[in-house]
This record gives sequence, C-alpha cells and structure tokens, in this order.
Amino acid sequence: MQTGRFRRAGITAVTGAGPIARAGFRKRRGYQAGAALSAEKSHASSGLQKVWVRPGWSGLVTVDNKPFIPFGAMYFKPNTGWTPRFWKEFDAEATRRDLLILKAHNFNTVRLWLTSLSFYPHPGALDSAAIEKFDQFLALAEEAGTHVQVCALTTRQGRPVNEIPAWQRTDVFADPHALEDQEQFWSLFAGRYKGRNVILTYELANEPTVLWNTPAMQALWNKWNHKTTPIPPPKDNPGNADLLAFQHFREHVADEWTRRQVAAIKKTDPDALVTIGLIQWSIPAIPNPPHFYSGFRPQRQAKFLDFMETHFYPLAAGGYRYQSEAIKLANLAYLESVVREAALPGLPTVLAEFGWYGGGICPHYGPPRPATQQQQADFCGQEVRTSTP
Repeated sequence: MQTGRFRRAGITAVTGAGPIARAGFRKRRGYQAGAALSAEKSHASSGLQKVWVRPGWSGLVTVDNKPFIPFGAMYFKPNTGWTPRFWKEFDAEATRRDLLILKAHNFNTVRLWLTSLSFYPHPGALDSAAIEKFDQFLALAEEAGTHVQVCALTTRQGRPVNEIPAWQRTDVFADPHALEDQEQFWSLFAGRYKGRNVILTYELANEPTVLWNTPAMQALWNKWNHKTTPIPPPKDNPGNADLLAFQHFREHVADEWTRRQVAAIKKTDPDALVTIGLIQWSIPAIPNPPHFYSGFRPQRQAKFLDFMETHFYPLAAGGYRYQSEAIKLANLAYLESVVREAALPGLPTVLAEFGWYGGGICPHYGPPRPATQQQQADFCGQEVRTSTP
C-alpha cells in the first residue's frame, strides 16, 4: 500500500471462467499448447518459476501448471519518493527489508517504474548505473521470492523539462523517431533480461493516452485521410462523423504503437509476457470530454497483449469521499463495468492499480475528507471482491 495523493493497492488478478474474465484464450505468440516452456526458460536460481498464459486456461499459470494470481503493490520508498528519486537514491538494504515484509504478508508481486532519464537518457544504450541498480533490485526480489512487473520509461507527470530526455520531449505515440527509440529500448532491455523468471511482465506504459493535436498527429491524420484535414476540436459533438472518425484514428495510432513495442520485445524474448496498464477511461463508462478517451481500446489492444490490465479509482460521483453507501455502491458498479469490458476480449485480466485517496490536499477532487486506515482497507477489500468472478 502507498501513501500520497492516492492510497494505491498494487496488483490483484480477476481471472477465471466466470462472468468477468472468460476462458477460451487463443494460442499466444511464442507458446505451444499443452507444452511447458523450455528448460532454459523454466530455470531460475531463486526457485521462482516462469509465469505464462497457457492456452485454454482462464488465468496465469506457472510452468508446472499451478495457477498464479498476482497480488502485490506498487513499490517505492516512502521516505525517498517516486521515481526518479527512487533510482537516484537506491538503498539496497532498505529494499531488501521492504520486499521481505511484503512477502511475509503474502504479496507475490511488486510493480516497479523505470524512469526515462535514469535508464534511457540517450537512444541506443541503456544507462549502466541504472542497470546496475535494477540488477540489484531483481536479485533482492529473487531472494524474497517475489515477481516483478516492470513498467517502463515513465517521466512522471509534472516533472520539469530538464528531467525528460530530449528524445522523449515529443509525441511518443505518433512521432516516428520516438517510436523507433522506444522499440530500441525494449529490444535492449528485454534482451538483457531474457530468461529471468523473476520478471512477471513488461508493462509498456502506465495509463497511456493518445494525444489529440500534435504535429505528428496532424501528419498521420492527413495520411489517414489521404488529404490535409483539420483535426476536430476536442468537444462533445454528438453525431459528428469527423469526430467519430478521429477517435477511430486515435485507436489506430494506439494499436500501431502497441504492435511495434510488443514486436520489439517478442523478437528478443518470445516468452516474455507483455501488457499495458490501461487508464479506466479506456472504457468510456462515465461522461468525459472526448480527449479523455485514451484511444487504447481493450478489444483492439488484446490481439497484441498476453493479458489485460486496467486501473480503477472511484470517480462515479466526483472524488470519492466515503460519503454514503449509495455512492460507494455506484463506484463498485462502475468498477465492475470497467473490469467486465477489459475482460471481454477473453484474456486473463488484472486489476493493476486501485484503492483511493485518504486525506490531505487533493485539489482535483474537491475538499479533502480524511479517511481512516479501516475505511480504506474496507473499500479496497470490496474492490477486490467486486472485481473477482
């Protein structure tokens, strides 16, 4: 669990042949139905087994076909802060203690953010100092018997421009040079850690959203239309054909970005699991302006990914402040609709970021209302129960 702007409980699976996540998954790239992975892939000095998606099963499994339900937390140092500070001030001994505490509480997974400026400041080479720290982290995770979900190349919202590498100060989803730089990163990174069972999955991005109007988007939009066409304004306009077409175009941009990043990983490590941490308005279940829709539509994205992930925060009636039973139930219904839609393509589905804010300054969601640890624990527990088939 984390403290800060939100109270975030890490990773929990909502898999199974139930009403939310369904069985009947197709064969994934790099796997053979009914066969275990190679001895090279199933071996790990720590004793951790490779986790994969077995065709015909409704969830993640280890190579000996035991169900694996990821349950964990987003990891950062409470007294150090988010990335990039975590990597700048990496403390191996404190990290060892944290991972052992998490394991003692039956957490089997941690979600860890990399940082662009730390790990890939210049295209073409991984930063050796950051990689050395990451190697230490993986060794500590293996020691604790904990899998790691790697969420890559975040810049963290609100970071000053000097903390964003030059190559990333652009539209990373539509700029062709940025696409190539990201592909090269994944090729280098996945190649280095090929066969490390401790890595549960590579998460291509945290809550990606295709941008609306950038020079790169305008150029692609013109190519899409075979003529110069202005991008429609991001305003509600029911029945407007151009706005609908542009949203479908944004989905195409998201698809192409995902396809290329996955291909770069799978070419280097065919057995790696790949997913994306979808923001909850990838499923437009509540009214928002058109530009809020991320463009990463689960039913389109699923053909590239090994399993689905979605994030959820209770925003059905503005920022949830534990006001009433009715508002709580409205948010749980909202959660179920989001998870159902994410699971609809038929892949294992993981609720990868959830929980809620517990007091202090949170200007986006109205006046703060402090919440007790028990209130937060009760709500998180109900989120898990609601999203489990």
